[in-house]
Amino acid sequence: MRTFDRPAIVLAAHPEKGTAKGSARSIDAFDLFHHCMQVRDHFVAFGGHAQAAGMTLELEQVDQLRKALNKAASDALRPEDFKQSLAIDLEVSVQDVSIDLIKDMSQLAPFGMQNPKPLVKLSAPMREVKLIGANKNHLKFVFAEENVQLDGVCFGKGDLYPFLAPADELEAVGELSINEWNGRQKAQILIEDVAVHSWQLFDHRGSKQLQKTVQLKQEEETAVIRFRPDTDLNWLSDQVRVLDYETEGLANAAGNITAVVLADLPHRLEDLTFALRHIQPDLIYACYDVKENAYLQGFPDREQFKIFYAILLKQKTISYQQLENHLKNSRGWSAQRTKFISDVFFELEFVKLDKDQISINPSPSKRDLADSQVYQGLKEAIEVEKILYYSGYNDLKQWLEHALERGEVIEEEAVNGL
Repeated sequence: MRTFDRPAIVLAAHPEKGTAKGSARSIDAFDLFHHCMQVRDHFVAFGGHAQAAGMTLELEQVDQLRKALNKAASDALRPEDFKQSLAIDLEVSVQDVSIDLIKDMSQLAPFGMQNPKPLVKLSAPMREVKLIGANKNHLKFVFAEENVQLDGVCFGKGDLYPFLAPADELEAVGELSINEWNGRQKAQILIEDVAVHSWQLFDHRGSKQLQKTVQLKQEEETAVIRFRPDTDLNWLSDQVRVLDYETEGLANAAGNITAVVLADLPHRLEDLTFALRHIQPDLIYACYDVKENAYLQGFPDREQFKIFYAILLKQKTISYQQLENHLKNSRGWSAQRTKFISDVFFELEFVKLDKDQISINPSPSKRDLADSQVYQGLKEAIEVEKILYYSGYNDLKQWLEHALERGEVIEEEAVNGL
């Protein structure tokens, strides 16, 4: 019954007597006594209550009883009924739990079927969660609240580990107990079930093993947002829906999507904000890496633009390769730095390129560096990498929280073809 969340009957057959005898257990939503009494003609003997019963019947009646009770269950039960429920006796905070409280509660003993051990619900942020046990099939939690910590142990639920994110506000239901080790006593909660009701961020940034590390919740409607058409998605299942930002109308494609995989970095922070506010996912998987490392390379200051321009003023005309080598040897510039500055100047028509020769434009228009799309593009790339890639987990989650801003009215505008 607990394994499959279904009412269950186990019978031992006695062919020499022509009878079957056994017992039954039921889920909360199915009154076993009531429904068995509706088909009592099948029994030689029957007794019990709503959740448990014992019975004897003739062997030839077993199949008939199975059919009758399956039909009764099919008529009476809904999909949501096939879930176990826990009766919570008390809600506590981390600060509430103490050795004294547990000893006080123990005075309610002896505990048993008619007097189950009290179950408490704890709502608190996780400071830590890890897999324990020889087979890594148990969970160990550390909850923290205003400098007070409480340990929690959850046996047999190691499969939940990939679906718990750092700093999740967790609801845990279980029994309070005292853990004694080397003569020291410590309060803990033995957890039977957990739930997360807030949105979650799963951080896989920079991972080279996405196929192994990313586990998507099967019950969630998941979509991949891809901002760059050449991003490799071979690590994902073919069944996962892919939304290409530059070609898809995300506002219309959102539908019932509850989880999004961010497969690459957007060109602009506004693009990601636009997508998230329309889709409003409950789960976000950050699965992107950086290619250009614009943030680490840094942004050229105006002095470097002046140095570049001064060399061209002096040389009049120079091969691009010579210029690149000169700046590398004399200033330590990377090839990317030289190309970026030359691209900005070329876009603003401050310089001219003729095959491999670069020279000053003798009559340039008066324009600011910020007028260049190349210039603005690098600024955007640095900001994107700084906030979305090189930030810590909490900073990234805070930024995404602000980006989601559920319920905010978004101005309908044309952004990248949307």
